[in-house]
Amino acid sequence: MTFNPKELDQLHFNREYRDTQNENLKGIATEFVDIQREREVMHKRLSSTLLKPTGGGNPEVVAARTSRNGTEYDTLHEHMDAMELNLDNNTNNVSDLLAYQAKIKKVINVDGAVDVNYWVSVLTGSDSNSGTISSAPFKTIQKALDLIPRDAESGTITIKIIDGTYSEDLVLRNKRGTHIFLVGNTDSPTNVRVKSIYAVNITGAYLNISGIEATSGSKHGFHYDRCDYANTTNCESLLANKISGMSGIYYSASKGVVAGCKVQLCENGIIANFNSQITVEANNTGGGNTYGITSARSIIHKYNNNTITGDTKNEYTYAGGLITNGGII
Repeated sequence: MTFNPKELDQLHFNREYRDTQNENLKGIATEFVDIQREREVMHKRLSSTLLKPTGGGNPEVVAARTSRNGTEYDTLHEHMDAMELNLDNNTNNVSDLLAYQAKIKKVINVDGAVDVNYWVSVLTGSDSNSGTISSAPFKTIQKALDLIPRDAESGTITIKIIDGTYSEDLVLRNKRGTHIFLVGNTDSPTNVRVKSIYAVNITGAYLNISGIEATSGSKHGFHYDRCDYANTTNCESLLANKISGMSGIYYSASKGVVAGCKVQLCENGIIANFNSQITVEANNTGGGNTYGITSARSIIHKYNNNTITGDTKNEYTYAGGLITNGGII
């Protein structure tokens, strides 16, 4: 097997590349098994070249000087030297193959998982760029989201969003096994603005959104639907129109954590619905909402130092919903 070492430094993570590398790894495994078998045969061959004390007949000597592929050496010593050289070469081949396999596994495993960063800049980017280096970012966040593999056993995708106003209603749908990080400006979330983010059916991994402001007047700011674990940290949701039913951060049949966020002018600042279970950590703020924190058919564990308020109620439960104080009912 031959390979160009530079290709590991020029990776462009797409499904075609991952599939190719998966086949390479399968080939390495097959070749490794073949080499191991060859080593076993050679060891047996070496053992069989030792003449028996009762031997000495010409047929036995000829057999000892003949290789498995039919090559006849002048002396038994030459045959043993050749076999030792083959063993050394195969040992080196195994080492090379295992080293190459280790390099590949740093960026892609046999199940197709990847670790990759994407950069996005609405001001300087283009969706025709690679997006994998900061000097060639995408223009839209949705472009990066669409490149996340649908199904993987592990791996992490980090999307780094440069300051700007992104007029996008983002959708992340049907992803399994890949940890996903959307990172804006965690010091000043209002510097990275989107309309809304809707994540649905994200399973077997974490979804982490941080440093982003959602400003939609017609949709939930951050909406998680059937997500195994979704974190919202250091984000803001400003739904200026305060349309009935629109919430700043909405968990539906999902689990996750909200920490350090600001939600204001929403129907519900934070809401958990349809058997969700979320933790509202400390330092969440916001006012001008109809309801501050709402739980319906769900459980919210709320901790101290939260100052999310609602004009009607700061905390509202219905349909069997529960809000605990740090897990204490």
